[in-house]
Amino acid sequence: MVLKQAPLCWNEKIHGALVKLGFIRNESDYGVYTKGSGSTMVIIALYVDDLLISGNSSEVIAKTKSSLSSMFKMKDLGPVEQFLGMRVKQSPYHITVDVSRYIFDMLEEFGMQNCSSVKTPLPTRDLSDFSESDSATDASMYRSIIGKLIYAANCARPDLAVAGTAELGLEYRAQKVYKLVGYSDADYAQDKQDRKSFTGYVFILSGGPITWACRKQVSPASSSVESEYMSLSDASKECFWINQLLSLCKIPVPLPVTMFEDNQGCIALAQNPVFHRRTKHIDVRYHVVRHYIRSGVIHLEYLDTQVMLADMFTKNLGRVKFETLRGLLGMKAVGDSATRGGVEHAMLSQTSAVDNAREFGWETMVDNLCLF
Repeated sequence: MVLKQAPLCWNEKIHGALVKLGFIRNESDYGVYTKGSGSTMVIIALYVDDLLISGNSSEVIAKTKSSLSSMFKMKDLGPVEQFLGMRVKQSPYHITVDVSRYIFDMLEEFGMQNCSSVKTPLPTRDLSDFSESDSATDASMYRSIIGKLIYAANCARPDLAVAGTAELGLEYRAQKVYKLVGYSDADYAQDKQDRKSFTGYVFILSGGPITWACRKQVSPASSSVESEYMSLSDASKECFWINQLLSLCKIPVPLPVTMFEDNQGCIALAQNPVFHRRTKHIDVRYHVVRHYIRSGVIHLEYLDTQVMLADMFTKNLGRVKFETLRGLLGMKAVGDSATRGGVEHAMLSQTSAVDNAREFGWETMVDNLCLF
C-alpha cells in the first residue's frame, strides 16, 4: 500500500465499522454520523482518528464506546475539554468554546507574549498601499502566522482580535426550540486595487455563531445592490447547507430561516425578480437566493446597518462599533484564565459532561475518543 493512500484506507475502515454498528453517514458532512432518535440518539463527529460522541443518554454513549473498543484499540479520554486546539466547557445549561490556550501558545511561539493589546484587529485606514517589490522578511514565518490566525478565526474567533482579548470565546445555551438566524452584508468596491467587494455573513444558533465567512467576491460589482445580492446568495446557500446538516442529524430547525439584510434594494431584487437594465447582467448563479425564498427556506428582513452583525466581516471597523457588534455576536469571557506556555495535546484533558438538563430539552454529553 502506498503511504499517501493511508488516510483514505483508514477512513474507509472506520466508515465501514460505524456503518456496521448502525450509524448513518451525514451526506452534508462526511465527518458526521448519526444513530437512533430521541433518547437513544447518538451523533459522532470524526476527525481522522479522533471522535467526539454526543448523545442524550450516558448508557447509550457507554454502549457505543464498548462496541468501538471491541473493534479498535481505543483510548477513552472522557468528557471533552480540549479538541483540535479548542477548549470546551460543558454545564447543564450551556457549552463554551474558546481557543485561548492556542492563542497564548501562538504568542509565545512568535515572541509576542508581552506585546501591547489592540482594540480592533486592523486600523480603519486604507492598507492597500504597497509596492510590488515588497517582500516579507521571513516568508515562512509570515505564512505560519497567517495560517495560525486563520485557524483561530475559523474555530472560535470570528472577531479575530487576538492580543488583549485572547480569553473571549463562544457560548451556546440550551434551548427547547433551535432557531437559526442569519445576517448578510457586503462592502462595495472595498479593494482599492481591483475594486472587488467583500462578502460577509454569520449564522446564529443557540445564542452563538455556528458558521461565518469573510471573503472577496470573485468579480467586481457595478453597484452596492449587486454586491449585497452576491453576498446574500452565498449566505442563502450556506443556510440551506446548515438546514440539511441539522435535519440529517434529526435536529429540527423551523423554516423559513430569517435572514437579515441592510440593503433595501437587495431585498427588493431578491423578492421581486423583475428584468431591469441595471441588474439584468448579474450572473444567473446568484439568483439561487430567489429559489430559496420561493421554496420557503429563507425569509428576508431589513436590519439597520448600525446593528448588522455581518458588517464586522466586510470591513475594518472603528473601536466603538467593533466592540458593539462583537458583543451582539455573543463573544464572551469564558471563565478562568488559560495557562500561558506549554503545549498540551488536545486529547489529554477531560472535564465534566453536560447532564440533567431535561427542563431545557438538552441532556447531551460529549465524550472524546482516540482510535489507534
